Amino acid sequence: EGGLRNLEGKAIGDLGLLYYETGRLKEAEVLLRQSRDIGAGDPRTTAVAESNLGNLLVDLGRIAEAEPLYESALRAFRDIADRRCEAGVTCCQGTLFMQSGRLGPAERKLEEAIRLQREVGDRYQEVFSLTNLAMLLADTGRAAEARARYGQALALAREVGDARSEGSVLGNLASLDLSTGHPDAARPLFEEALAIHRRVRNRAFEGAHACGLGLTLLALGDAATARERRNEGADILRSIGDVRELDQVRAEMRRACGEAGVAAFDG
Repeated sequence: EGGLRNLEGKAIGDLGLLYYETGRLKEAEVLLRQSRDIGAGDPRTTAVAESNLGNLLVDLGRIAEAEPLYESALRAFRDIADRRCEAGVTCCQGTLFMQSGRLGPAERKLEEAIRLQREVGDRYQEVFSLTNLAMLLADTGRAAEARARYGQALALAREVGDARSEGSVLGNLASLDLSTGHPDAARPLFEEALAIHRRVRNRAFEGAHACGLGLTLLALGDAATARERRNEGADILRSIGDVRELDQVRAEMRRACGEAGVAAFDG
C-alpha cells in the first residue's frame, strides 16, 4: 500500500509540474502540496514536490514560504546522495536569494550549482543555472558578463533540445538589449521568444515577454502597437494569477510612458 501511495504522490506531482509549466499556477500549487503530503513516507517524492513547490512560490513572490521548502529538499537529496537533484535545488536557492536581494550568496550558490551540474553531466539543468546567473550579472550592471552567460545558456538549450528554456533565454537577452539602450536588437529577440512560448504553451513567459515587447515598441516610437502588446501580456498574467509580475510590468510601463511623453496605459 505504501508503494502505491508513493506512486500516487509522484503522479500528482507530475501533473502539478505540468500545470506549473503551462501557467496554471493556482491548480499547480494545490497538486504539488498534495504530492508532498502523500509522499511523506518517501524522501525522494517529498523532496521533489518540495523543490517544485518552492519554485512556484518563488515565481509568485512568496519567498518566505519557499525558503524552508528548499532547505528541506536539499537535506533530503544530500541524505540519499542524489547529487543531480542537489545541484538543482542549489540553483533554486540561488534564485531565491536573488529575489530577496541577497546577491552575494546568490552568486555563490549559482556558481556552485553550475559546478555540480558539470560534475554530474546535467546539461539540461545547467541551462537554468547559467540563465539565473546571467540575470544576476545583468541586475548588478555587468552586462558583458551577463551576455556571455546568456550565450552559453542559449547554445546549451539548443544543444539539448530544450525549447522552453531557449524561449526564456531569448526573452531575457531581449530584456538586456532593451535595458542597455538597444531596442532595435531587442525586438526580433522578443518576437522569436514569444513564438516559442506560444508553441510550448509557456503562458507565464508569454505574458511577461509580450509586455517586454510592448516596452520595446514604445522605445521605438510605436505607441499604438506597444499598447496592444502590453495589454495582451497583462491579460495573460492576470489570467494565470501572476500578480507580482503584473505589478512589475505595470510599474515599468508607467515609467516608460512618462519618459516617452505618452499617456500611461491603463489596466
